[in-house]
Amino acid sequence: MRKSAVGMAKSGARAGCGYGSVLAALLTLSVEFALAGTARPVPSVDAPRASLPLEFPWRAWRLFSSNDHLPNNLAYAIAQDETGEVYAGLGDGLARYDGASWERVALPGVRGVHAVGALLLGADHSLWVGTDGVGVFRVRGGNAEPVPGLSAEAGVVYALAAEGESGVWAATDGGLARCDALGCRMFEPLRGKRVREVVRGHGPNGPCLWIGTGGEGLLRIDINAHGEPVLSDFLLDRSDGLPNNYVKPLVQWGGKDGRDLWIGTGRGLARFDGERLVRYTPAVGFPGAVQAILPGRGRDGGLLFVGLRPGGLALIREDGSWGLAGQAEGLPDSAVQHLAYTDMGSSTPLLWVGTVAGGIARADPGRWQLLDERRDIPTRGMVGLGSVRFPDGMETLWLGSARATLRLTQTGWKAIEGIPEDAVVVDMAATADGSLWVAAQTGLWQLNGTVRREYTADNSQLPAVYAGLLAVQSNPLGSDTLWVGTGHGLARWSASEGLLRDDSHPLLQGGPAIRALAFARLGHDAPRTWVGLDEGVLHRDGERWQQAAGDCLDGAHVTTIIGHEGASGGEIWIGTDGPVLRLRTGACERLENVFADGFVEQIGFDHEGRAYLFGTGGAARLDGPGDAPLQSLQVTRYGREDGLVDRNFLVGRGVASDERGRVWVASTAALQVFDPQSESASGSASSLVWESVTEGVQAREIAEGADLPADASPLVFSARLLAFEREEHIRYRVQLVGLQTEPQAWTAENRFEFSRLASGSYEARVWGRDANGVVSGPLLFPFEVLAPWWQRPWALVLGALALVAIGSLYGRWRNRALRMRAMELAQDVAIRTAELADANLMLEEMSRTDALTGLHNRRHALGVLPELAKAQGERRRSGSQRELLLVLIDVDRFKGINDTRGHAVGDLVLQAVATRLRRCVRGTDMLVRWGGEEFLLALGDCESTAVEARLRDVLTTVSDEPVEVPGAPLKISISAGAATYPAQGEADQRPAMLAIEAAIAQADRALYEAKHRGRDRAVLVVDGAEAVAEPSRWTEFGRLA
Repeated sequence: MRKSAVGMAKSGARAGCGYGSVLAALLTLSVEFALAGTARPVPSVDAPRASLPLEFPWRAWRLFSSNDHLPNNLAYAIAQDETGEVYAGLGDGLARYDGASWERVALPGVRGVHAVGALLLGADHSLWVGTDGVGVFRVRGGNAEPVPGLSAEAGVVYALAAEGESGVWAATDGGLARCDALGCRMFEPLRGKRVREVVRGHGPNGPCLWIGTGGEGLLRIDINAHGEPVLSDFLLDRSDGLPNNYVKPLVQWGGKDGRDLWIGTGRGLARFDGERLVRYTPAVGFPGAVQAILPGRGRDGGLLFVGLRPGGLALIREDGSWGLAGQAEGLPDSAVQHLAYTDMGSSTPLLWVGTVAGGIARADPGRWQLLDERRDIPTRGMVGLGSVRFPDGMETLWLGSARATLRLTQTGWKAIEGIPEDAVVVDMAATADGSLWVAAQTGLWQLNGTVRREYTADNSQLPAVYAGLLAVQSNPLGSDTLWVGTGHGLARWSASEGLLRDDSHPLLQGGPAIRALAFARLGHDAPRTWVGLDEGVLHRDGERWQQAAGDCLDGAHVTTIIGHEGASGGEIWIGTDGPVLRLRTGACERLENVFADGFVEQIGFDHEGRAYLFGTGGAARLDGPGDAPLQSLQVTRYGREDGLVDRNFLVGRGVASDERGRVWVASTAALQVFDPQSESASGSASSLVWESVTEGVQAREIAEGADLPADASPLVFSARLLAFEREEHIRYRVQLVGLQTEPQAWTAENRFEFSRLASGSYEARVWGRDANGVVSGPLLFPFEVLAPWWQRPWALVLGALALVAIGSLYGRWRNRALRMRAMELAQDVAIRTAELADANLMLEEMSRTDALTGLHNRRHALGVLPELAKAQGERRRSGSQRELLLVLIDVDRFKGINDTRGHAVGDLVLQAVATRLRRCVRGTDMLVRWGGEEFLLALGDCESTAVEARLRDVLTTVSDEPVEVPGAPLKISISAGAATYPAQGEADQRPAMLAIEAAIAQADRALYEAKHRGRDRAVLVVDGAEAVAEPSRWTEFGRLA
């Protein structure tokens, strides 16, 4: 370690001129010469090689990449703002995550693509943003604003550190800058230096700033008694033992008072305790350039995380021991660029990892982790998974696959000695004589030291070629019995008798398939051997087999049996193709419908005694007190949103738990593991914020307490719970006070819409519930819906006065006229009223009826359709999903019929079509002749699932049979276009007749599309604005087959 007098002399030489510069240069040379002869470099040693186990510490990762709408996969920085939203500095700008989706955040005035390399939540609650080339920005309330003062080299910002209550320090290519809301000013002693890192810390003189440079090592700025920065004479570089002079990440952690300085460089890591350096470099297997350093928090306390490029994550204990975690441990990329913790929106601090090409990874509590070939696991064709004590005394997991048989060690999955690579192993067990027993597809093997004995169907009484299940019946005298289940019966092995077939019970005779096999105790009795078959369950009591749980099974077929030590003694759990059974002393409990669309194939337990059920319908855990009734236990289900990707679980041995309490489950294509200890306890409520509150089809933003016009509709309330644990399980509910007396049910939807509210005072209340069941809210949004102007008090008073005056004048005039004509009109009215009524009825009916077909005509339809539309609106408001479907029908090539066969034949065709269409009409439907060869069919109260069938029925009814006309029968077809009311892409807020006309217009377009596609078919306008604009995407139906 050298003093910076050299650097100061060099600065003086550059600043001076003439003799002064010559003297300064001579001074520089003399000082360097003196230091070269007298400086004593800092003692330095190499760190130990990696020693932490592969599995330390365990974590499951939630990945965010461009596939999850992250705008860019290069993540330079991650930080959380004061509201709880997570920001990411990316290779092409700034992005924000609210627990549901990522979105870009615009930096005003920025042209072109600029990376964001630094983020910091300042003491002023602003999020400070450092960019690549355009300086510093400040984000408040979700909006970014530029901070002036940095340009050219100083516009390239690498790091930020808090400065006082309202500013930051910025490490730039042009030096160190001090920034606040008004602008940035360079720290003159470092102007022109390439500063790569600035970190607040403690030095020998008190508070300080540690400065990493791009080529000149490590510097220190002390903060004097007046709070002003002063460049000290401290300098640490490669000549002192640093791996490299390019210093980027820095942190003080560990050692005396937690002030050891960890220094990341372009060639490795160094730990400086003030007296010596410990180097972590490629010489000890420490790979790559150091990009980030972060002390662990929460369950990661006592660890230091180091991001490497390449190399993934290094995890270092305070004693200096370390290990590596990379893509083999689930990271999306081996090049780590940034590390950060977030606190808000989770019950425990969450670790985020930004990578160079793989996006962002987040260590998620309570998540399943998928293990594959990247961790040396031959996941394809797995056939068995369990736990056994190996001859070396280690009890650990084993895994059998079509490619290899492995065991889990401190350094990963390793091949098991003595088992051929091509062996397909489905179960393993160990007996007291030190033998390891292997059930394989070619038989049963006994491994004892260097001796391997093989039992097959040819050389022993093994019932089948394939040995499937093993269970060891321990004997207090030390002579164990091994039970072997196969697809054609049961066998047992003992040292005295060898391998013998057992068919001593009727259910074991005839070579039945052994579905389950276990050795466990029930209650406080001695352990027994349990066997599951298609016809029931047996247990061995002494030398005899007895049937168990017959009434409780009730015809169900056994899939698995496992023993468990419960709160009141031993329990036997039985999986079947129906219910799950739990046997206790004197009792059998059933749990029905664990999976709605499947049954249980595997059962396992964690260290807390909770049962995990796996089957064709998925996976679930039973939570609750151990002595609680089975049916009272809470069922927690797991799916893809929890990281459980593959649900094709193995039959036989496929579930195990390890010494750390993790639950492992194997499927045919994956190995998946869950750590219950990683689950978060329920924490504090997360921030619940309004995303938007809008009114009208134009989605105009409204403010709290707003007075809304009477026609403000719809009102849309969108909220967001800023929670970051298993976001897929977040739920919301709403109550509109003034309309609803109770909140609605919980839903995954965070957007709530209300239409056509009556005048009055309202308050929208929204709650959010995170994945741990913690409820936030309610958010409150009061507002008023005003009455129409004609219903307001002043309008009603004026209207009433006007009506009184008009009524009085009119009454006087009317009375005088009536008295004069009363006698004259009395007789005429009585006679002609009846005549006129009859004539009007006849004329009305004639005007609404088509003379040729006898159907009602368009005039009739225009009078009835608004009523149908009104009825449809009432149904929609009551929550009905039924629709009003408008179908325009046209006789194909009708002009040709008129031209070739004559108009008389054309009339017969129209009459036949009308007759056939009447067969398709129900009581709620309407059929009219729309004009020419077109007909309109309105299908009221139509279920959306029945639309296709109704349209196919219309086509078939009309077109399947030829029309009998003079000469030869005439084969006809029709085309139809259908649309729902209101029209797709339209709101139903317009007057009914206008909305009807819009729907008919869409049906007419669909009819034209049907003609265009070749006639003799129906085309249905589909939902969605984009689909409505593109007829080629509309659905087409033909006749019934």
